[in-house]
Order: sequence, then C-alpha cells, then structure tokens
Amino acid sequence: MGKGVFKQGHSQEHGTGLLRSARNDDMRNEPPGAALLTLVSSGEETVLHAPPGKDLLSLLRENGFYLPALCDGRGVCGKCKIRLLSGALEPSAADAAHFSAEELADGFRLACTACPEEDLRILAEERGEERFSAVNDFSSGENVLNNVRTECVPIRKIAASFARQATGAGGIPLHILRQCSALAGAPANSAFVYRDREAVVRVSIARKQLYAIGMDIGTTTLGLALVELESGRVVGTFSAVNRQRAFGADVISRIRRANDGDLSALSQSVRTQLSGAVAELCRAHGIDAADVVRIAVAANTSM
Repeated sequence: MGKGVFKQGHSQEHGTGLLRSARNDDMRNEPPGAALLTLVSSGEETVLHAPPGKDLLSLLRENGFYLPALCDGRGVCGKCKIRLLSGALEPSAADAAHFSAEELADGFRLACTACPEEDLRILAEERGEERFSAVNDFSSGENVLNNVRTECVPIRKIAASFARQATGAGGIPLHILRQCSALAGAPANSAFVYRDREAVVRVSIARKQLYAIGMDIGTTTLGLALVELESGRVVGTFSAVNRQRAFGADVISRIRRANDGDLSALSQSVRTQLSGAVAELCRAHGIDAADVVRIAVAANTSM
C-alpha cells in the first residue's frame, strides 16, 4: 500500500482487529528510529510509521485520516482528540488545559501536540463533524441553460475511424475515443453524438440522458447538486463537512498553511473529497459518470 501503511478489516465476530504483526512483515519502508502507530478507527486497524518528532495530527493528515483542527494544530481548539490505548505518551501543557485529570489518566490527548517516541495504539473516534450534513436547497425553480444538442450519425463498417465518422473531427479527447471504441462491436449502424458548443461531450449507441453537477465549495461545507440537463431538474444532492477544516477553520488559516508549503495537501484534500462525492451521487442515482458532461464550481479561490 506504499509509505509503510498497512490496513486490515475489523473482525465483527470477535470485536478485535485482525491486524498481523507488522514487525514480521516487510518493513523496508520504515524510517530510521520510527515508532509504530496502530490506529483504531471506524472498524479498521491501520499501522503507520511515526518518524521521530512528527506529531500525530500531521501524520494522520499525511495518510488520509481526518481529524478536525480548527486552530490549525496549535493546541488551542481541543478538537483533535485521540485516546491512547497502549504505550506511553506524556501529556502536554495543551492536554492539561483541555482534559481533566481523569481524562488524562484514561489516555485522552491532543493529536497536534503528541509526538510518539515508542510504539503506540490509539483510538480516533468519529467526530460529530463527520456525521454532520449541511442542509442545502438547490431547487431554485430556474431552468438550466442547456446548449447540448443531440444528433444521430450513421456509422458504416469501413476502414475509416469510427471516431472520425461519429464526430467528424480530429483531435478527439481520449475519453471520447474510448466511448467510440464501443461502436466497433455494436450491431447498430448509427450512434448518438452530443455536442456542447460544437465540442463533442458524449458518444453512445443508445440515446442518453445527460447531466451536470453544480459544486459549492464553502469554508465549512461542500454542497453538490446533480442536474438533469434536458429538464433542469435537480435529481440528487450531496453535502458534507469540508475536510480542509483539518488545516484550520477559517480562510486565513488555510492561506497561511498554503504559504507554509501545504498548498498541495489542501488541494488534494478537496479534490479527493469532491471526486468521492461525484462518485457517490452517480452511484446513488444509477448514473454512468460518463453521462455527466458539465461541472460548475462556485468557491472562494482560497479553497
């Protein structure tokens, strides 16, 4: 899985992880002096290498785990709470400020101030933010401007390219070429070609319903709407907390993180989340992603 990360599913029968002994596996990617961190989260156990001096919040971020950190990891907001299950992790001053003596004794720590010096096993529970869904009303009643036109093109079984026959153009994008390749084995002698301002956006053997997706990237939440292009009807919506909040709750915090070298991490965070949201919308409504031919994004450019 790369980067020395190992994942195993959680055993529902016994309620304990099925994680193998990582020290007996191939550990060639282990950094010198690294501790092993076993993360228990959402029914899975994952083993990560924790380099010396690396705080847990940064380590989890780098490996795709989300913990809210509204203060940008400065030990102020107290949101990045974890629980130590085994191993030793000395409480920090920020831990003492946010947790009672009983909570500290139970192993509660802030991930942003915790730097493992030995092998640890921790629990990162699902936060309330992860279960939060923003309420979005996308039903404006206005029709979507639809410039996509459909034409039925005859296809002949000749040496000329099926793609050239269907589109009548050169410089055809790779995804359109892939769609045209399906024409070769089809019994039909025609294909449907969809153009948006003359650019070919879809080729299919059968007539298709095409869709657009509107995205609203907010500081706190993401909102998406799946729209039927022909009618302008909103057929599905999706909303979730913007996981960039792990880098700070406000725009200024995220700009500072971008200037400090985390621009790629911020970009990858929202790109990954939006890709997953699009896939979920298509899956939930039985739509082929290739039938989504337009995407409109509204956002502060800092996002």
